[in-house]
Amino acid sequence: MFIPWKGKKMKKALTKLGVGSVIALGLAINPLTGVQAVFAASDASNFEGFNAQLGVGYQGTSAKITDISGSNSLAKVSNANFGQANGGAVAGTLGLGYTKALGESFTLGIEAEYNPASAQTGNSNMVASDGSNIVANKFTLNNQASISLVPGFAVNADTLVYAKVGYAMASMKSQSVDSNNPAVFNSANINGILLGLGAKYNFTKNVYGFVEANAVQYGNGSTSGIANTSNKGVIPLTGTTNVNGYSGLVGVGYRF
Repeated sequence: MFIPWKGKKMKKALTKLGVGSVIALGLAINPLTGVQAVFAASDASNFEGFNAQLGVGYQGTSAKITDISGSNSLAKVSNANFGQANGGAVAGTLGLGYTKALGESFTLGIEAEYNPASAQTGNSNMVASDGSNIVANKFTLNNQASISLVPGFAVNADTLVYAKVGYAMASMKSQSVDSNNPAVFNSANINGILLGLGAKYNFTKNVYGFVEANAVQYGNGSTSGIANTSNKGVIPLTGTTNVNGYSGLVGVGYRF
């Protein structure tokens, strides 16, 4: 026979369950209501508006050139490669964007960024098809820019976590480190996909700080250059670039 609980017994039972169990039960019954209750203080509108920001951090870059070929009347280069060269450098970012609140907790933004700092790798040898080293080069990445969609979630009234999915652009060139046997590849325009994660914290209504990590995978690009040899003259070269990068940044921004 079913006997209804008295008020005191109900109160005692809830106390034993604990607040965490009650929240879990609420999430099981209605996940949306449960999330809204946990993040009741969230307010996506606090992150809405146009913004400008400045960041600084560290950037790692890896680059290589494959399928190098070329010839003149005295020599021929085929199936040569610059192996992967890695390097790290100070990174900077200048950004402009706009964020729109989507309901109580979600945001969607668009961000355009430019990195004024050059990223340089270590040295890499050009290896001929017979396995011999021809010349050592280093790579430099310049004019790094991107435009990204930035979906975000307001954890509370002052903290936003976000992701970035974007299109990245840059120019890359290689320069010989051997002045007696130089090989130079001209700047090649490359582009690829940027993925990132970050968080913003509102210091005031208009001023915020941010921290984020990004990774960029550039697609293959075509490049051309020369090998200026001491006994075979100048050999025109072509090749295929492959560049990847990652960065960690901290900075401040102003919301208008």
